[in-house]
Amino acid sequence: MALKLYVGNLNYNTTEESLRAAFELYGDVISVKIIQGKGFGFVEYSSNEAAEAAKAGMDGKNLDGRSLRVNDARPPEKKSFGDRGERRDLAAAAIETSAADSINATKPFAHSLFC
Repeated sequence: MALKLYVGNLNYNTTEESLRAAFELYGDVISVKIIQGKGFGFVEYSSNEAAEAAKAGMDGKNLDGRSLRVNDARPPEKKSFGDRGERRDLAAAAIETSAADSINATKPFAHSLFC
């Protein structure tokens, strides 16, 4: 049971005010946030009961010409910046291996020229 709901398939012209008005029919809305240019947003309720009622009542309903998708919001994923260094290290190792392979590949040729 979540207090915050994910609302997907929003019309890009839907406003936070119109989204709030549609979801207030199910209970006390604490906050509404539309992610601009992405077609989704979040509605937060003061009680689990209101959130569950809104999820059941609004999923599949039409708002501004679009059929809404309403689900429990998931917590934001932690973004790790540590793997960037790991990828850089892997790329450097691949370059070193490639360079070593090309040097080793020319050794027999160079040896035959000077021997």
